[in-house]
This record gives sequence, structure tokens and C-alpha cells, in this order.
Amino acid sequence: LLEIARQHNLEHGLRQGLQSIAVASIGPTTSDELREQGITIDIEASHPKMGFLVRDAAERAAATLRLKRG
Repeated sequence: LLEIARQHNLEHGLRQGLQSIAVASIGPTTSDELREQGITIDIEASHPKMGFLVRDAAERAAATLRLKRG
């Protein structure tokens, strides 16, 4: 996603947008890469499986958004 945004000169807007949404990661490897790219992770799945990611995001996204958006 970041590479495509760079190619279309949209990276700045993408990064701004990511600051106002709940960013979820499927597990430690993905979280490490996101952090390396300067993206803050709000939710990391309790186990690196899609079902856990969906459940954890559903349970925590509303509270995360309230905090991020004030």
C-alpha cells in the first residue's frame, strides 16, 4: 500500500489518514514491518491468525477510535 501511494504521490495523505483510523496487525512480524515504516499499531491480534485479528479488532476498534479522535 505504501509503495503504491508513493508511486502516485499520495503517501503523505495516506499517512495522515492512518492517524485517524484503528490500525490492526495480524502479528509480530507484520507489526515490526509497520513500525519500521513509521506506522503506529493500535491493535495486534492475540494469535497470528485472521480469525483472532477480526475478533480482536472488532472488540477494540471503537475504544481505539475514541482515544485517537478525542
